[in-house]
Amino acid sequence: MKITTIIFLFSFFLFSSCENESQKTKRVRNEYEIKIEKELNSGVINNEIFMTFSFGDTENLVTEIFRKLKNDGKLFINDKRNYSFTFVFDEYEFNNGYATFSQKYHNDKLYEFRLMVFPHDDMKSLGGSGSAEFLQTKSEVLLYNLAMLFMEKYGVPIEINNAILDSKDFYWVSGNREIKISMGNNFVNIFYTDLKAINQIEQKKKNKMLNSADDTKDNI
Repeated sequence: MKITTIIFLFSFFLFSSCENESQKTKRVRNEYEIKIEKELNSGVINNEIFMTFSFGDTENLVTEIFRKLKNDGKLFINDKRNYSFTFVFDEYEFNNGYATFSQKYHNDKLYEFRLMVFPHDDMKSLGGSGSAEFLQTKSEVLLYNLAMLFMEKYGVPIEINNAILDSKDFYWVSGNREIKISMGNNFVNIFYTDLKAINQIEQKKKNKMLNSADDTKDNI
């Protein structure tokens, strides 16, 4: 009887703990949505993102900026022929992170700037590569090093649990600019997103779908 009671109590507290964590995540998400609405309604325009890039830059301008940053020694070309940036946190090279880039444009205006930051592979200098588990562990450390680095500049973030990757996503919102740091598969994502542009794009898609729905009714 005692064993049955202990098992029941353990199960109850385990379920309660999970439920409370789920409720906390939901509450934080609601707070974050309220924060986004407040920032977008503030009228503050914050187009400054990584280095000298800005929301609204044309694709040609972004290409020119990459070329200039490389010529200035702030970026380098990696072994896959991509522009890359080194995050240095301390005097130990094995703590470094190496970022590559991708961008999204709407009407030839930059609205999403992404960095994929990979941890230093200690085995690469020996002609090999660390295991996936090893690199994932290093990526988890890299995630928190990057979060701390951004916290020094942008303040305390909103943290939201990521149940899929068993980690946290970190968000900073100022006006139309959202910065998000999250785990990837053996790397860390950093997204700079123009929320105002995203809203306009989504509204345009919604209107297009509604128009298509009206056309469907007319055609039957």
